[in-house]
Amino acid sequence: MFNKVLLTGSFRVFLTLFSNGHVTITRENKRKLHAEIDSILQSLADLDKIPGAVIMIKKDGKIIHRKTYGFAQKYDSNHEILNHPEKMESSHLFDIASLTKVIGTTTSIMLLTDRGLISIEDPVFKYIKAFDTPEKRMVYDSTLGFTVKEIDPARWNGRRTYILKGEVNDGNAWYANEGISGAAGLFSTADDMQRIVDMLISKGTIDTKQFISSRIIESFLTKDKFNNALGWMMDPVNSFIKNAPEGSFGHTGFTGTSISVIPEEKISVILLINRQNTGLDDNGEYYNVNPVRLQVINAVLKYLCNN
Repeated sequence: MFNKVLLTGSFRVFLTLFSNGHVTITRENKRKLHAEIDSILQSLADLDKIPGAVIMIKKDGKIIHRKTYGFAQKYDSNHEILNHPEKMESSHLFDIASLTKVIGTTTSIMLLTDRGLISIEDPVFKYIKAFDTPEKRMVYDSTLGFTVKEIDPARWNGRRTYILKGEVNDGNAWYANEGISGAAGLFSTADDMQRIVDMLISKGTIDTKQFISSRIIESFLTKDKFNNALGWMMDPVNSFIKNAPEGSFGHTGFTGTSISVIPEEKISVILLINRQNTGLDDNGEYYNVNPVRLQVINAVLKYLCNN
């Protein structure tokens, strides 16, 4: 349950939030941001481009916008509209796809590194002996545990044709790893993932307790020569952080999920879209949500940043 705060007296005109003393968010800017985000996401749901979405926008530790749109499930396995589509709720668990890499795997590696249990400079074969060769083709290599006896990788044609609920969408994770993988497999809500994002923004602290040292956070979130951090993406050509200040980072998931973080402004955007339930388009592709991510981050930059 989230507390609802009524603005009264002198707070009726402005909602004032401070980002290192840089910017004051007026109530009007907040209203405009709400309207623009709602227009973007609700119109997509109304046009049947996406079934539904959840968004969480925070700045300076305060929730600026938290809302759901459309449906969690609109179609059945035959692509027929359900008689009673399931409304989207913030408590719905999303298959976060490749966000597993940053929310689960990268955070775990941060913690293990911070505790001195591993080093990011260690070669992989120190932990997986089969990697101690010049070349590895993982999908076909039984020594790495990627062989499933019921599946012939050269002839396999076993795609699931039912609605997936509680089953990871990623085929490698589901078939070759029994649903457990460092690349995909986690299910989560915007509220749960926000805890990890808040920890990263606050340099490793959770509720005033140091969970991961600031030194490790900074080392993992330093851009390399490929314009990426360790695990997280930092290249500004990515739609979800395009035009954002230097040091911004984020990631996406195939199912329609994404996280954008602007540390300089202490801003985060978690956008969860269940795009696959709408089905494939005429070109055999799922709806491209990259333009949506760009529209959302542009709105956030326009109304919440000191540009």
